[in-house]
Amino acid sequence: MIRTQTSKPAIELHVEAADGTAIEGQRLRDCGMDALAVPDLLDTKYGGPFLLPDDYELPVNPGNGVPMVLLAQWNFERLPRLEGFPQNGLLQCFVDATDDDPDQDFTQTTDDGNDSTDGNDDSENDKAWESWKIRYIPANLLSTDAPHAAQVITPHWQLRHGCVKPTQVPFDDENMQFKLHGELTTSPMGVTDYRYEDLLESCLDQLDDGDRELFDDEYADMENLLFQRISGDGHRLGGYPLFTQDDPRTYMDEDDAADLVMVAQINSIEFKMMFGDNGIGHIFIPSAALHDTDFSQAFYQWDCY
Repeated sequence: MIRTQTSKPAIELHVEAADGTAIEGQRLRDCGMDALAVPDLLDTKYGGPFLLPDDYELPVNPGNGVPMVLLAQWNFERLPRLEGFPQNGLLQCFVDATDDDPDQDFTQTTDDGNDSTDGNDDSENDKAWESWKIRYIPANLLSTDAPHAAQVITPHWQLRHGCVKPTQVPFDDENMQFKLHGELTTSPMGVTDYRYEDLLESCLDQLDDGDRELFDDEYADMENLLFQRISGDGHRLGGYPLFTQDDPRTYMDEDDAADLVMVAQINSIEFKMMFGDNGIGHIFIPSAALHDTDFSQAFYQWDCY
């Protein structure tokens, strides 16, 4: 909760309102790449080798057949418990390992191969998003012991168009990985959330004419201050997202957008792990699907400056 005094009452009023929207989440901290922080196969981490349980298929891009690489995984048993999230098991997100460049859309692809869009019944947008895959592995399958041994898969890029790295992979090299630790926190709605403008307007309506004029005259400075104080940046599990571009939920059906839960936010790490120009990745899921641990309905997207 932010309670710092300032001479700009519009800022304080909005921060007060944003505090009222605060929800529980986890802020994840990367441990760097020193030898003491090398993650094991079951750690919460970005990149590196991953387990492939018996009877599980290796994730591949269905458009080109190339095996995907691990972008991120979260081991719920090794993280602080978060209300509404699984208490154990491993959530993994994979991305295409080639330098192919499919057209981006906001389509979900389920495990059975059926496509579902963002809720808009527009057949022109009903095309498979082939550059990522999300799956959840129950805790009882996370073993390398017989008789149901999980294989260890190491990442391998396949650059077919002369690029220095795959289009969808943020890491600087295929062996890069980062271990993550989680700590419980609460976060207010940030300034890039699609509901932010309504919240801001409700705050401004409470100002007297002088304070409203001050806000309007210094809008750019005010917006920068708000961003610094309630932006919601960093690596996160749950909570509110931060976007570098428009919140994609802006263009969805209102009820569908309101029902989405941010599972995770994956931030760029300067000079080591960059989504384009210092971008951010997100995983979203409908609330009922999260309750049922049905991550076939989750989807991934990223944006950058």
